[in-house]
Parts: sequence; structure tokens; C-alpha cells
Amino acid sequence: MEVINLDAFNYLEGVDKIFDVIIADFPDPRNSELSRLYSLEFFSIVKKHLSEDGIFITQACSPYFAPTVSNCIDTTIKAAGFSTLRLRNHVPTMGEWGFILASKQLRSTELEERFIKIKIEETKTKWLNNNVLRALISFGKSYVDPEFKPGVNNLTDPLLYRYFEDSDWGLY
Repeated sequence: MEVINLDAFNYLEGVDKIFDVIIADFPDPRNSELSRLYSLEFFSIVKKHLSEDGIFITQACSPYFAPTVSNCIDTTIKAAGFSTLRLRNHVPTMGEWGFILASKQLRSTELEERFIKIKIEETKTKWLNNNVLRALISFGKSYVDPEFKPGVNNLTDPLLYRYFEDSDWGLY
């Protein structure tokens, strides 16, 4: 495993490497500069550098405190040609947090089926088990307006940070 701790956008634009796994843990898209890390252009670059059967995962803000942000990130990843599986977890210091798992090859239903079949009990972990894995893909009923259709975040129209500004962070 190789950990690369650089600006992901600049790094991926400058290399020819193909990766089996790309994990992106970015700051929240609270301004247009950070929003670029969640753009169609960036996710298209990720797709170019991901092996055909590779997996990409990124943090996607809180699906409860910032559902429009999380939905927009998911929509943008899909627009780049990925299938996605949304995940959520309670992070004690940050509250309910979201992630998006993406694949070039597997459909969303296949991602979910494979995720559910993981046998984590065979791995020594401190907290994670199969019950927790199933909970990661359980969201309950959506309280987002069903009429809301998030746009695709891109470099020429970085709408994601505007969704972020309108989120309910004050509830946390």
C-alpha cells in the first residue's frame, strides 16, 4: 500500500498510474476551492486512474445535516460514470457522517450485494463486525424533499459549496 498525502487533483493530473483502490478524505466543500475536489472533472480524473475492477471511496458530508451536499456528491460521481453505494456512520466527534463507495464495473446493486456478503468477523477488529457493516448502508426514510434534484458540481459551476452553506449544521 502506498499513502499519497498531496493535493489529489494536482497529483492525479500529473501521473500515469492506475490504482486498485483510491480513498479520498477531503475537507468539507465549504468554499469553491474545496468544492473542486468533489467536481465532475475531479471524479473523471479518478475514473481514469482507477483499475477496471477498482474501488473508489470518498467522504460525502453528513447525509442528515447536509443531505443536499451528500446527494450532490453522489449525483456528481454518477455523472462521471461510476455506480455508487452510499454509506453512513456515526463518528463520535463529528456526528452522523456519509461516504460514497464507487465502482466503474459493478452496478450499485452489485456493490450492495458484495458489501453485505463481507465476513468481517474473520478479521481482528476492535469495533467493526457484520452488524455494523449492515448498518452502514441503512439510512431509514429520507427527509429530503423528493422534488429536490441536485445538480452536478463542476469547476465552472461549483454549486456544491452553496448547498453546504445552506445545510443544517446548527442542528449538531
